[in-house]
Amino acid sequence: MAIKKTEKQLKSQQNKATIYTTALRLFSEYGYNTVTVDDICEASHLSKGTFYYYFKAKEDLVILAFFQEMDLYLEQYFNLDDHQPLLDQMISLIQCMFDYACSKGKEWTRQSYIGQIRTQIELMIEDRAMVKILFHLIRRGKQEQAFRLDYQEKEFYTVIIGTFTGLLIKWCTDSEDKYDYAKFVSNQVRLLFR
Repeated sequence: MAIKKTEKQLKSQQNKATIYTTALRLFSEYGYNTVTVDDICEASHLSKGTFYYYFKAKEDLVILAFFQEMDLYLEQYFNLDDHQPLLDQMISLIQCMFDYACSKGKEWTRQSYIGQIRTQIELMIEDRAMVKILFHLIRRGKQEQAFRLDYQEKEFYTVIIGTFTGLLIKWCTDSEDKYDYAKFVSNQVRLLFR
């Protein structure tokens, strides 16, 4: 039996998608800081009430876009392969995440992290591609006894993401590009392994 969505549910999905795509277009054209919620509502032909029904703040759109697109990027460019050495796979994953951030640029990356801090959105969502891949690699590492520390899976996740986030924040606030961040990423991952 195929359950069909009601017309109201379909309209609701359409409104949310319209706000999202309109906001991303405006951010791309005019810059995140220039665009207001009023601008998004006017361009999408929807009310502020409709906007706030779906999103708490403008920051939610940046966070949502950044991490949904990161997951799509990983699905396209990262090859999860249990026949490859675990260390290589972990470095490849983190490097792929860093490459994605570089492709989006420092300003977009910075705004996504500012938004996360302001809104306190939890991004460890089980069905996210990045989360699934990282937990797969962590479980594999625990089975292979490859890690230096005996953390629980969520603790490893927090250490890895926290380290990566710190490096990414340093990268997106570094106006002179003084460091080889790809090397930093690789070296930080290596520190977790025996």
